Amino acid sequence: MERLPKCAWDKLQAINLDATNMTGNIPVWLGNMTNLTDFSVSGNQLSGPVPLGLGALTKLTVLYLGQNNLTGIISEDHLANLRNMVILDLSYTYLKVVVGSTWTPPFKLIRAQLASCQLGPGFPALFKHQKGINYIDVSNAGIADAIPSWFWDEISYASYVDMSHNQIDGELPAKLEAKTWQELHLNSNQLKGSIPKLLRNITKLDISRNSLSAPLPSDFQAPELAALVLFSNHIPGSVPLSICDLQSLAILDLSNNLLVGELPQCRVASLGISTLLLENNSLSGEFPSFLRSCMKITFLDLARNNFHGSLPKWIGDLSSLVIFRLRSNMFSGQIPSEITELEDLQYLDLAKNNISGIIPQSLATLKGMSSENQDPRQTGLNGPFVQTSERFGEVMEFEWYDDSLFVAIKGRELPYSSQLKYMVSIDLSSNNLVGNLPEEVGSLIGLINLNLSFNQLTGNIPYQIGVLQSLESLDLSHNQLSGEIPQTLSNLTSLGELNLSYNNLSGRIPSGPQLNTLHTDDPASMYIGNTGLCGHPLPNNCSENETPHGHPIREGNNGWLTEMSFTLGIIVGFLLGLWLVFCALLFKKTWRIAYFRLFDNLYDRAYVFVVVSWALWFRKASASSKTKKIERLFVMGFWSHHHHPMAWPPSLGLPPGDHTPPPRPANDTTAGGGDPTQPPPAKSRKTSHRTAIDSLGEDLLLDIFLRLPTLASLVRAALTCRAWRAAVASSPSFRRRFRDLHPPPLLGVFCDPRGHGLPVFLPSHGRDRDVLAAIRGGDFLLTRRLRDLDDGGAPLRWRVSDCRGGYLLLVNSHGPADDRFHQYALSDQRFGGQQCGCGRCHRPRRIFANFPRPTLDLLGRGSHLVWLCHDESRVQATVFSNGTNGWCYLPWVDIEARASPVAPHDGNKHWLKPGMQANGLIFWPFKNKEHMLVLDTSTMEFTVHEFPVFSEVQQDCSFVVGETKDDGPCIVCVVGTTVSVWMRKFDEKGVERWRFADSILSSEEANQLGILGGLKVVTINDGFVYLATTEMIFSLCIETKKIEKLFPMSFRSRHLHPYIMAWPPSLVGNYGKFAAPRLSHQCLTAN
Repeated sequence: MERLPKCAWDKLQAINLDATNMTGNIPVWLGNMTNLTDFSVSGNQLSGPVPLGLGALTKLTVLYLGQNNLTGIISEDHLANLRNMVILDLSYTYLKVVVGSTWTPPFKLIRAQLASCQLGPGFPALFKHQKGINYIDVSNAGIADAIPSWFWDEISYASYVDMSHNQIDGELPAKLEAKTWQELHLNSNQLKGSIPKLLRNITKLDISRNSLSAPLPSDFQAPELAALVLFSNHIPGSVPLSICDLQSLAILDLSNNLLVGELPQCRVASLGISTLLLENNSLSGEFPSFLRSCMKITFLDLARNNFHGSLPKWIGDLSSLVIFRLRSNMFSGQIPSEITELEDLQYLDLAKNNISGIIPQSLATLKGMSSENQDPRQTGLNGPFVQTSERFGEVMEFEWYDDSLFVAIKGRELPYSSQLKYMVSIDLSSNNLVGNLPEEVGSLIGLINLNLSFNQLTGNIPYQIGVLQSLESLDLSHNQLSGEIPQTLSNLTSLGELNLSYNNLSGRIPSGPQLNTLHTDDPASMYIGNTGLCGHPLPNNCSENETPHGHPIREGNNGWLTEMSFTLGIIVGFLLGLWLVFCALLFKKTWRIAYFRLFDNLYDRAYVFVVVSWALWFRKASASSKTKKIERLFVMGFWSHHHHPMAWPPSLGLPPGDHTPPPRPANDTTAGGGDPTQPPPAKSRKTSHRTAIDSLGEDLLLDIFLRLPTLASLVRAALTCRAWRAAVASSPSFRRRFRDLHPPPLLGVFCDPRGHGLPVFLPSHGRDRDVLAAIRGGDFLLTRRLRDLDDGGAPLRWRVSDCRGGYLLLVNSHGPADDRFHQYALSDQRFGGQQCGCGRCHRPRRIFANFPRPTLDLLGRGSHLVWLCHDESRVQATVFSNGTNGWCYLPWVDIEARASPVAPHDGNKHWLKPGMQANGLIFWPFKNKEHMLVLDTSTMEFTVHEFPVFSEVQQDCSFVVGETKDDGPCIVCVVGTTVSVWMRKFDEKGVERWRFADSILSSEEANQLGILGGLKVVTINDGFVYLATTEMIFSLCIETKKIEKLFPMSFRSRHLHPYIMAWPPSLVGNYGKFAAPRLSHQCLTAN
């Protein structure tokens, strides 16, 4: 900059040196150019401070200093004499503007570009008296103040206002409709309150990443609005119907909010929406039907909501669709084949739904996935992840839009923003898809991510996958794929993640330069769960004759010619070799004689072997030996079926495969060495010491049963005959020992998804055959049992209230008005329906029944339902017994006196949370989390315990009361991602209180498992804690602190109830007959 000529200082009027790669400082002599009106040096590498001489340029109107490395301060002295300046650009520099709060600028700006320039922390007074300003950009300017009222009046005539990426707080004014703004960007701040009534001329409104907490306005009245971006706020309520009136709307982003309900049914002929993002809300209903008129939509994201139903066939009419995400919903049915008509589709995510059926076969028609390095603008992709987009005959800029999506790729979720336009992906994981993986997948050569895990796919892995040279992540785990791994996988040079675990694959694992670099820390994890695989990196070695088989890869006409050439070569070679052999035998007599002699010898040997073997078999066979052999093989077969390394009982004879003869006596002369003149001794009859299956002792039988792997295996074995079932049913000590060695398996989880009439059962993903048989044999869909309780009117709405000991407590929460919350069903191979019968619950007084979560109490071998009613200070327990089939009403108990001086309620009429049971005690926490009401079911007496202090913010805790393995009561609490255990212990004063016992999961351990937040405790059963996030269900042992991933969540649910396999009634007590249940207290009827 110092090398500029210093001639004609008083005549030069304009200096324009933008983007000329200049370095150095701005020269001090610049102040001598008194006639300079335009000074523009943006986009260079200038550094240092701005000289004070700049303030002497009284005629300066345009000042562009942006996009440089300038430092220092711009003070009032720099700006005091620039009374003619209308354009000021200090953006993307390191300058700090410091002016007083009472300072009045001498100029009238039209354009102010101050992005990434330090203006804060207070709101800059630079914009006072700037009524005619048209363009303001103060984004990322370090402003940490509320917007003053005078600012809204000063910028009334601006068309572009950008104050994003600051720390601006406060609320927006209620009325802004009189302004003339066209674009308003307030994203990434700390604004609160509601959305103001929109301006009639506005085209883009971005208030994302704030703390807005009011519903959307019922009437937008912004006919020119083209982009409405409100993601990552706390907006509740539903989407108003007036959104259908925005005919110019191209982008609507309401993701990451608290929206509920169904989307409005717009009845317009055509909508111009091209981008609709509604991810991570609580929206429900079927697939929105108004999308059928959105023929220009290119980006549709309905992920992480509660949508249900099947996908419509008219989805193939949305020909412009490029990105389609329905992840983590409750969609069911099959994938419509019409989805393959979306030629521009390049991102398809239907993961974590209940979709069944087969994968559509005609994948080759997805041209958006069949080409590499495609420009997204050629496919018509309009939206936040493409810089420019042609719409309405002009170019709409999207550089201001900074939303991002999390894409499940390479075993984890990674954020994608502008790079998403190049992502080509298919994710159908965590569904119920069946059938084969289509061979047409080989035509999708632009595919980067393919995830089909956690389905029920069968058949072989198509070798055509080897042509997907752009593939970076391939996950086919947790399916039923069989056959060999194609050798063509070694051709995938871009592959960075591979998971083929838990299938039925066999053969040698292929190797290659790229495959050998995957999962270097644990390469065997890619193939575990496939018992038939061998070779590196698994410890199973392959036999020498076991070689990997490759498959030809078709690549257009060249591939066809290569295959035909190979086939013709084999045929020609076979014919030539055959003629060489014939010619040799024809002209070489000695060769011909030797050849036919060899075949004669082989024929003679085979004939003799067959004849001799046939004669020996029939001579040794006898009826008695066959009978004994069958009995012995039955016992051996039962023993070897369960594969347990215990010693074979001597009473059962020789173990399988052990045929060692007994030792020969010393005086035995029958095997040589004796007197040959003596006649051979008479043959003595051999006596057998083998034990038949029906003569096993009970102790030995139970000792064998104790080594069975699971409770399901024991049930299967014990029901073989009456004697075995009696041995198990009559031995409580054996059942206790078996439970200590083999905890009951988790069969699955019952969920209460919103919008469903019946609870949904998610089966576990275990591979134990007996456990799977138990799941298939039970009525876990609840349709057969609950059909008898339907009154023929509106369908009953059942939800799970409690689940323990094999019982499932269901509550009808949508019955008739007079029976609301009063019907329940108790399930244990039989169902019954009862009503509360408590007339007090219908009286017009302030008595509140704790009906949403009644508590199931298992006393002895019976079951009891404890129902709690309460008013402002009293409680009453009502008990229903399945033995007496009637209700027992206990007296009212005054709780406020027992909890004094702390009142049990905080002004809310329902001051008790749902009950939880542990070791014969039922706990009802107070909603203020200061005390908890405890009912001892042995004496039916109430007590009040102090609630433990888990953290400074009690309301942010998730806790459950349950039992340890020793049947002791405990509380498991989750604060953030830290899990701790609290138990009843005596303090130094001898008072029993809840005391901290141990931390069983730290936040560091949770982060290693990928648990970043949203962790909650579900229940505690027999010393195991069941935890859940929005993605996965875990089990955590209190004693060993071992955590295990059970299975992923396919949809959201407010309540989860793990179903632990219980002892069948036929193996408990008197041959499965329950003793008549009795209450251990006197049942009193209250007046």
